[in-house]
Amino acid sequence: MTTQLVKWTAMHTTRRRFLARGLGGAFAAIAGATVGVPRAEAFPCTGPNGSGYCGDQYCTGHICHGSGGIQCGYVTGYCPTGTACWTWTSGKSCCDCACCITHCVYCFCYDK
Repeated sequence: MTTQLVKWTAMHTTRRRFLARGLGGAFAAIAGATVGVPRAEAFPCTGPNGSGYCGDQYCTGHICHGSGGIQCGYVTGYCPTGTACWTWTSGKSCCDCACCITHCVYCFCYDK
């Protein structure tokens, strides 16, 4: 009887852990999709030192702006032109940005 109880408990504990982890993973996937986890997109630009897109919350077209206490602005010195912005096809622009709180993260904004 004791052996059967131990086996039953072990089997149910494993199932509970499996279900808890599976539900946790499903919740994380749904939450990530809701928040807008960055997805693989082909961007026409690269930021300073090969950095990526700043995100819609920090860009209005090619204009960098802060959000939620994060200060964002243009950063120069990474483009061959010496400015923060450059033009690509059809007159659209890309701009190098720095978004900072206690330290800065470099990224770019662009006209979609």
